[in-house]
Amino acid sequence: MAEVIGKIFYKLELLAKDFLLRATLFLGSPRLTAWALSLVAGEVNSRGEFTVLCMGRSIFINDVKALASFSGRLKYVVIHRRYWKTIFYYCLDDDEKSLIEEANYHQPNFCEKGKKKYFDYLGKLLPVLQTKLGFAAVLSGNFGYVEQQELAAVCEKNNIPFIVLHKEAMDAYGGDARRYQTLKFIGTKLLLYNEKIKEMLLALNVAGILAGKVEVVGMPRADFYFARTIRKPKDGQIVFFSFYPEDKLLSLISDKTQHRLAQVQYADFHKLVMNFAKRHPEVKLIIKTKSSHHFVQYVEGIIKENLSEDLKNLVLTNSGDSFELILDSQIVIGFNSTALIEAVIAGRPIICPDFRGLAPDNSWDVFADYGEFLRYVRSEEDLEKYWSSVSQFRGFEPKQKKVFLTKLLFNSDGQASKRAETEILTAINEYRIKSL
Repeated sequence: MAEVIGKIFYKLELLAKDFLLRATLFLGSPRLTAWALSLVAGEVNSRGEFTVLCMGRSIFINDVKALASFSGRLKYVVIHRRYWKTIFYYCLDDDEKSLIEEANYHQPNFCEKGKKKYFDYLGKLLPVLQTKLGFAAVLSGNFGYVEQQELAAVCEKNNIPFIVLHKEAMDAYGGDARRYQTLKFIGTKLLLYNEKIKEMLLALNVAGILAGKVEVVGMPRADFYFARTIRKPKDGQIVFFSFYPEDKLLSLISDKTQHRLAQVQYADFHKLVMNFAKRHPEVKLIIKTKSSHHFVQYVEGIIKENLSEDLKNLVLTNSGDSFELILDSQIVIGFNSTALIEAVIAGRPIICPDFRGLAPDNSWDVFADYGEFLRYVRSEEDLEKYWSSVSQFRGFEPKQKKVFLTKLLFNSDGQASKRAETEILTAINEYRIKSL
């Protein structure tokens, strides 16, 4: 009951914050909007040489928490990107709202009225917000978000370094990298997880991505695993990191019939895992989706179609720390996700659907050369077999594990947070010198 009440109050708090922000936009006051944003800002840690304003996003904030925990030279405050998106869409007319997206944002002479209105509004808002929060730089987890394009440009105009610690781009491993070709990087520094992502983005000649602006630092949130003694998982707990039809592999499939077949297979695998939970009431299955509601709705639809009754041992959530979920689980289930890389670091057995025949080759698969790190499931019998043998799992071969993690995370030394903060501090100090 207490948990339910807590969720209700949290939801009411969010609604109140949204109402306050929209009221300031209705009044057309950038100063009041800055005040409203300062009220929704949350601290990750309490002190540092400088303050960095972060655009909130669930996985990215885990990286930010790692920066604060394992380097600790900077203070981080977070304003979730949905608040910036609210301001952005308020500045667009109805036609622009229906047209604009990441892929076409930088198309010449496109939705210029709304983009200029947003740029001008931010130009008046940002200095006030900077005075209230005292930030020396802005940090984001992706360079493509539509609501941050003008924000980054305003930062550049106001001599505020805008840095992206890019939590994406595993497309470097054979995914649909073409989506980056219409994007543009606006900012001071682009920090990446590994060398292959850097090579891909530079080879694509993405606008604004210059070799001098790009640094490879590794995955800061992985430092949590490297820094702690891996604890024993909870008996009977499995975490399934759900995947969504419009993500990942399906973007590579051009044949319409094959594409529909792949969508069916995506849903069928979810059903397979749910049916396993139905047969095993002693197992606690946690299905973790990304934060946006449409990811939750996708799984809810499959549950409704597949299960005639609610399962007390099935938990569907779009919140929670992947670090805690992985360490607490006996098995990690997922597909082509960075969560599976985290599972390797944590030494947890991994199960994946066998989708290797859906695409022309396996270059998209980060585990293509490391099949010993996971088990591919084709049937309920496969899943039953792997579950019955989980107690015999003795971890991954150390040498192969190190090779794999070095390839994906640049370095397995647990120092990614320190490398990332060094780059952020360098950018801040360079801008401070320029402004003298």
